[in-house]
Amino acid sequence: MKNVVTEIVKNGLCSGCGVCVGITEKCLKMVFDKYGQLVPIVLNCKDCGNCLSVCPFAQSTTKSSLVSPLGNYIKNYVGYSNIEEERIKGASGGLATRVLRVLLERKMVDGVIVVGSSKKKDRFFEPVIVKKSKELANYAGSKYYPVEFSSVLKLLKKEVGQYAIVGLPCVVDALRLVQQKNSLIGGKIKYLLGLICGHNKNKNYTSFLIRLTGTREKDVKDVQFRCKENTNKASNYGFKGILKNGENTRQLNFSDSLVGKIWCNYFFSTNACFYCEDLFAKYADISFMDAWLKPYINDPKGTSIIAIRNEKLKAIIEKEMRAEHISLSSIEEEKVINSQKGALIFKKNSIDKKRIFLFNSWVSSKIYSGDFWVKIIGMSMLKLYILFMSLVMRKYKLTKIFIFNLIRKWRIE
Repeated sequence: MKNVVTEIVKNGLCSGCGVCVGITEKCLKMVFDKYGQLVPIVLNCKDCGNCLSVCPFAQSTTKSSLVSPLGNYIKNYVGYSNIEEERIKGASGGLATRVLRVLLERKMVDGVIVVGSSKKKDRFFEPVIVKKSKELANYAGSKYYPVEFSSVLKLLKKEVGQYAIVGLPCVVDALRLVQQKNSLIGGKIKYLLGLICGHNKNKNYTSFLIRLTGTREKDVKDVQFRCKENTNKASNYGFKGILKNGENTRQLNFSDSLVGKIWCNYFFSTNACFYCEDLFAKYADISFMDAWLKPYINDPKGTSIIAIRNEKLKAIIEKEMRAEHISLSSIEEEKVINSQKGALIFKKNSIDKKRIFLFNSWVSSKIYSGDFWVKIIGMSMLKLYILFMSLVMRKYKLTKIFIFNLIRKWRIE
């Protein structure tokens, strides 16, 4: 029998989006594997092929030709929400929250699906349906954490009305296929809002960062990945945990701690990200990204770039500009692409990405092990690796890719 487990998961291509599980009936279930990645497992395969029909790694999302790496966009803007709460709580400029709020307040959708805190004991986050605009502030900000949509899609089968869904490129691609192949769910999806993604992290990334704060994971009830307090620029955002007693852990800023080094060396990355080519969520109705460009990067409040591909959403954006709810200016395609050049290098480079995953998986599985001494070995290996790279690069000014390849080859072989 062919299904997503035999064809996708076993070949290391599953992004863990859970869309395949959401559209099937008791055939599959989403679980965490030993690397902290969400993957489907088979409960009762009916050999119907429905799960493969909505997997972006098994199917072509669309037959339409793309005119640009950004997709078939209408207009690109750079700016931020003038509503202070939206901008401060948002990952960058708060524009995604503003668009969602307008969609709800103007009754253009009956609800929006965003990522919020999970009630499940084995994870921090899961998608939820929000129907009141005043509640959206509770769901703002990026979550660098595995999130799967199976439960919320099963809820959507029972819901009436139309919805906007926020997701990473892999989620957007899968939901476009759902729109084509499953009218019961796809007919209720009115807008897809994409968050650009260079690579996502597995569950062990968050576990490791919590440990770096000097806190036990069992004492933490929530985490924040994009804190803007006590930062000097947008790219130096902070990570912190919120304890069950209401206090905060120590904050780890991206550039001033191991967080940046772990991120930029792709530790704890989801394997499928090494094979995904869609950075800009190019099939979404609108995509949101950080403005990693001067002078925007120097503003710790954050600035967004948006690529608009839907006329109705373009009209919303322009009306919000006229109402001075948002501050935007046009930005050229070349600058948009240049703002994400680091992620684009990762997407396009020719290094053996499978080797990266093998080394990352080895370290990740050790750190996430239930054995105390195995955890110590994994954490020590990671810290020694990063320290060695930092020292060598500082002394000899060798390129990161060259050193990264050398160490990976030695470690694996």
